[in-house]
Amino acid sequence: MADNLNENNYLDFVKELRGQIRGRLLTDRMSRYLYSTDASSYQIEPLGVVIPQEAEDVATVVRLASKYGIPIIPRGGGSSLSGQAIGKGIVLDFTTH
Repeated sequence: MADNLNENNYLDFVKELRGQIRGRLLTDRMSRYLYSTDASSYQIEPLGVVIPQEAEDVATVVRLASKYGIPIIPRGGGSSLSGQAIGKGIVLDFTTH
């Protein structure tokens, strides 16, 4: 957990998010590990990963992340060479839909 994140905020965020999106929410250790790297030499394990299915999922994640103080890390189809696609927050993976 990042220094400025409260574990209770994160747990409340996940609980509220689970019932509000159609896409996938991945919080298991393996998924977080897989998203902890990019094309750079950095490695930072995220709090979780959302694979949005529709635009409303993205809006919901942004709204709830703001409410609970959770950083958002967007990921697209390009590669990062400087660690921009990793971080201690919720990864929004736009590569599937």
